Amino acid sequence: MLFALISSTAAIVTGIIDDSFVGHLNSVFPLWLNHGWIQIFSCTVFLSLFIWRTKDKNIFYNKFKKRAYTATALIGIAFLYYGGHLGAKLSGRI
Repeated sequence: MLFALISSTAAIVTGIIDDSFVGHLNSVFPLWLNHGWIQIFSCTVFLSLFIWRTKDKNIFYNKFKKRAYTATALIGIAFLYYGGHLGAKLSGRI
């Protein structure tokens, strides 16, 4: 998960650099239709999961915490795929 966070940080930085030429990051509202903001949000969800997992070593021994962690991870994955779909629409692939 650490390497995924490092690579997603690189993807966000290069996306912001690329957006300086296109300029769609601040122009599309509502925010749930903006590829860049959805991807930043999903990376924030995964960062919070990473911090939670490193701070609380007993996360998988408590039934409630394990279910909450799994549900949050599934929500993060759903946002990640939805942001990828928006990126494909933005690039004209679908």
